[in-house]
Amino acid sequence: MYVDDDDDQIPNSYSQRPQVLNTPPLDDPEGEDDITDVKPKILLFGLRRSGKTSIRKVVFHKMSANETIFLESTTKLEHEDVSRNCFIDYVIYDFPGQADAFEDSAMDYSHIFEGKCALIFVIDVLEEYKDALDKIVMTLVGLDNKRLLDNIEVFVFIHKVDGLSDDQRAEALKDINFKVNDELSEAGIQINLKTQLTSVYDYSIFEALSIVGQKLIPELLSTFEALLNALKEPCGMDRVLLFDVATKCYIATDTESVPTNKYEMCCDMLDLVADVSNIYTTPECFSFYDSKSFSSVHLDNGTVILTKYICNNLTLVCLLQDSCLAELGLIEYNIVDFKNHNQTKTQQLNLSLSDRIMSLAEELNKIRDELQTSFDSGVTMPYEYRIGQLKKCAAMIKAMEKEYFEAVQKDMKKHPAETNGTDLKFTESDLGYAMKHLKGWMADQYVKTDIVNKLDYAYQHPEPKGVVLVIGTWNYPLQCTMVPLIGAICAGCCAVVKPSEVAPSSSAVMKKYFDLFLDPLCYRTVEGGVDTAKALLTITWDHIFFTGSVSVGKIVAKAAAENLTPVTLELGGKCPVIVDENTNIDTAAKRIIWGKCVNAGQTCIAPDYVYCHKKQIATLIEKMKSHIADMYGEDPQQSDCFARIINKTHFNRLKSLLSDGTIAVGGTTDEDTHYIAPTIITNPVLDSKLMTDEIFGPILPILEYEDVQSVLKYIRSKQKPLVCYVFSNNAKLIDQVKKRVSAGTLDVNDCLMHMMVPTLPFGGVGHSGIGKYHGKATFDEFTHHKSVLHKPIGMESVNNLRYPPYDAEWKQNLMYSLAYYKPNAPTGTGFAKYAVTSTMAGAAFAYAYAWPGSGASGGSQ
Repeated sequence: MYVDDDDDQIPNSYSQRPQVLNTPPLDDPEGEDDITDVKPKILLFGLRRSGKTSIRKVVFHKMSANETIFLESTTKLEHEDVSRNCFIDYVIYDFPGQADAFEDSAMDYSHIFEGKCALIFVIDVLEEYKDALDKIVMTLVGLDNKRLLDNIEVFVFIHKVDGLSDDQRAEALKDINFKVNDELSEAGIQINLKTQLTSVYDYSIFEALSIVGQKLIPELLSTFEALLNALKEPCGMDRVLLFDVATKCYIATDTESVPTNKYEMCCDMLDLVADVSNIYTTPECFSFYDSKSFSSVHLDNGTVILTKYICNNLTLVCLLQDSCLAELGLIEYNIVDFKNHNQTKTQQLNLSLSDRIMSLAEELNKIRDELQTSFDSGVTMPYEYRIGQLKKCAAMIKAMEKEYFEAVQKDMKKHPAETNGTDLKFTESDLGYAMKHLKGWMADQYVKTDIVNKLDYAYQHPEPKGVVLVIGTWNYPLQCTMVPLIGAICAGCCAVVKPSEVAPSSSAVMKKYFDLFLDPLCYRTVEGGVDTAKALLTITWDHIFFTGSVSVGKIVAKAAAENLTPVTLELGGKCPVIVDENTNIDTAAKRIIWGKCVNAGQTCIAPDYVYCHKKQIATLIEKMKSHIADMYGEDPQQSDCFARIINKTHFNRLKSLLSDGTIAVGGTTDEDTHYIAPTIITNPVLDSKLMTDEIFGPILPILEYEDVQSVLKYIRSKQKPLVCYVFSNNAKLIDQVKKRVSAGTLDVNDCLMHMMVPTLPFGGVGHSGIGKYHGKATFDEFTHHKSVLHKPIGMESVNNLRYPPYDAEWKQNLMYSLAYYKPNAPTGTGFAKYAVTSTMAGAAFAYAYAWPGSGASGGSQ
C-alpha cells in the first residue's frame, strides 16, 4: 500500500495530537554526559580471524554473511566514517588483533579516544579464547595507564554463536564473563564490562550494535523514548522503532523491550523497501526512502508494518494490527507530527557542539556588549556605587540563607552548620573586610622617586580591568563564586558569573538571588553546562577567574591565551602533610581528620596524603580512628554531620581508589546515597591513582618515614601543591619545609585555617594555580595598577641635561651625579654627603627654574 502524503496539508478533523513532552535537559546535572564536538566512535578489536572485519562489512557495507568467508584479516589500523544522521556520526576503527598498540607508552592514541567511544572486543567463541581474554586485559591496562578509560563504554561480543545451542551459549556467556572480570580484578581495573552474543548469520549483530549506539547518545535516549511513546499510545500501535537505515541499527524504541522476532520483522521491511527501490530507481544516499510517502506491508497474521522516512538516514518503523488502519488518517497525522516534533527537538538538542557554541556565544556576546556599554559609561567607577553593590550583597546573603542551606543539603547532604561555617560565613567575612577597606584600596598609591624626578608625583592608580568572567565550582558554591565577584565589584568591573551545573540546586538559588539583588546592567548570572562554558570561553573578556580542576584549567588557559586575556586559575593538587615525631600526635590527628572530612573531603586544600615518622604512625592512625568516632559516631553513615559525594561519577572514581592500598580504617561505601566512609589507607601503591591523582574525597593514604629529607625529595619530585601542611615543634624542620617545598601556602600545625586570614592571599603555584585572592588580593586580581608619573611642565632648563648634544663633559658628570641608583655609589658617611649635595643641587635647580607662576620659564602644570 502506497499512501501519498503532503506534510504541509494536515486534515483539520484529526484533532488528537501527541502529548506535550517534557524532554530532559541537555546538561546532565551530574556532569557525566558532557556533550563534545568529537564524533562518537565504535572501535572494533579482536585477535586474527575473530570476525571483527566481517562485522564491519556486514553491518556497514551491506555484505552478505557468506561473502565474508573470503575476507582478509585486518593488518593495519583502519578507520572510516560509515553512517551519518542528524545527531550521530559513526566512525569505525578496526584494530589489528596482533598489534600490541597500547603497551607502547610512547604511542599516543588519545586522539582516537576523544569524546564518546565504544570499545568492542570480538571473541571467537568456537576457538580457545584464553589469548583473547589476555588481549582484553592487556589492552584495558594500557588504556588505563594512559588515562583513556574515562569516556569509554566497553563491550565484549561473544561472536560466531550461530552454531551453538541455547545451553552452550549460556555457558559461554557465563564462562567468559567470569574470566574477563576475574582477570580485570587481578589487574586492579574496575569497569562496567558488557557482553553480547552475536553472529553475522542472523540479526543479533545488528541488535548488539544498536545497544552500543544507544550508549553513545545517553543524553538523547529519554527524549526519543518519550517521543515514540507519545506516537504509539494514541494510535494503538504494538511497537515503534527509530532506525538508522544505513546500519539497520535502531537508535531508540518505545520503553518496552524489543523481541527478536519483532526486530527481524522491522529489518526485513527495511530491506524490502531498499530492494524494491533499487530495482525501479537509482538510489543515492538512501533517497529511496521518500520523505513524502509511507511504505506498508500487510502480513497474513494481521500485522501491518509501516515505514516513514524522518530525516538524515533516520526512518520510523511501526508495527500495528489491521484493525488500527480504520484510523489511518489519525496515524498519518501523528506520524507526521512526530516527524516535525522530532526534527524540532533534533535541531534544538542535537546541533553539533560547534554550532551550539556559536549560537550560545552570539547570545552571550550580546550580554557582554551590554555590560561593556555600562562599563564604558563609568557607572561602576565611583566609590558610592561599589559600596552600594557590596551592601546589596550583604543583604542578599541574609535573604538567601535558608534556601541556600536547603539547596546544599539537597546537592551534597551537607549539614547546615558546616555549610554556614565553611561557605556562607566565610563569604560574609570576606565581604565585610572588603567593605571596611574599599576606600583605601581605591586610593592612589604613591611611590618614592629618584633625585632626577624628586619634584614629580609618582604613583600607582588602580583602575578596573573591564568586563570579566567568573566561573565558579560546586564544592563550596557560594564562596567560590561570590568571593571573586566581590573582588570584581570592589575593583569597579562588570561581570558575568557562571555557577557550576554539577550542584544544580545551589546554582539555581544563587542565580535567583543574584538576579534579584545585583544591578542587572553590570552583573549577570548565566547557568548551563559544558557547552555554555565553552561558549563563554570563545568571547573576549578583560579577565577570567576560574575555580576548578587542573584539566579544565588548562582548557581555560588555552582559550584565554587566544586573546591574551589575563587569568586567575584556582586549581588543586595533592596537598601533603608531614607529621614529625616531635609534635602533639593527638592534636595533629584531630586537626588532620577534621581538615580531611569537612565536605566529605571534597575540598581543594584538604590533606591528600600523610607522611608520618615511623615512631608515631601507629599512634597517629589509632588517634585518627578515635577522632572519626568522636566527630561522626561509630557509623558515620548515620551522622548528619558527614556529607555525601556530589555524584555517581565521583563516587565510582573514589571507590576504585580503595583497592590501591590496605584499608586500616573505614572503607564502607553505599552507591545509592553516594556515601564513602572516612577511610585511612596504609601501604599505598606509589604509582597508583591514589598517589598520583588528586583524591578529592574522604580517603587518606598514610606513609611512614625515617629521614625527612626523603619526604622533601618525594614532594619536590611531584607537581607543586596548593598547600603543604607540617605538624612539628621543631623550628629547624619547619624552616626546612618552608625553604625546600614550593607550594601555594605553608600551614604549620593546622589544616585549612589559613583560609580564614583575609590578609593572607590564597592561591597556587605552577600546576596548582595562577594568581591569588581573598581580601585585597582579590581586588588586585581584577585591577590594573596603572603607573603614573606627573611631571611639571616647567623647569625645562634642568631637563636640557638629557637632550643632545652630549659633548660637554660637565653635562655628563652632572647627569651621573644626579643618578639615584648607580654602581659603586658611596655608602655610610659618604652617602650622607652625597645625598646632601644632591638635595642642595636639586633645590638650586628648583629655585632657578621654579614651578609655573613663580616668574621663571612659563607653562602650566
